[in-house]
Amino acid sequence: MSISKQQQLQSKKDRSNWMVLLWIIIIVFLVCLSFSPKVALIVLGVTPNYIAILFAEIITAYILWLILKKILKMVNFHKIAIVCCVASLVVGYIAAYRATGYEVAMDYLTNINNQKIEKTGEEITLQEENEYKRKLSISKEFHKFLGISAIKRSWAPSLSMVFIILLFVKRAKRRQAEKEKV
Repeated sequence: MSISKQQQLQSKKDRSNWMVLLWIIIIVFLVCLSFSPKVALIVLGVTPNYIAILFAEIITAYILWLILKKILKMVNFHKIAIVCCVASLVVGYIAAYRATGYEVAMDYLTNINNQKIEKTGEEITLQEENEYKRKLSISKEFHKFLGISAIKRSWAPSLSMVFIILLFVKRAKRRQAEKEKV
């Protein structure tokens, strides 16, 4: 291999390393923003839950991408992208469902606790709290509400993730074409 080609390959590796570093910085930035809702709302116009959902989707897609591409040696990037998109959509929906369920349950228990404090001056007991949680968990209306809310909450991060995966495909195809030229 000539020195010029070695320099080109080294330059491409350096750019790739910088891209990985840039992705790490972006992810760290998003995680840091998730701890400060006011900053997240001002800078990104999203809530920390959106960032957490997107973060879960990114991790899922990236791990699947590595497994399918490196370990299983799949070379059809569109198939990899479809699998990653479906998996990240499912993970995003589950994350949104659970986050919404947690928030609603906490609000419900807080309201019940406040009502009991107003009436009796005492907080609800652990047994009462568990009973309220059980009643809430078997409520069909609660689960229907969670499903609809999870879809509303996860669509924006999921759409962002599909866009990111399409960028992965474009980049992977370009790298593959460069390797075939060499």
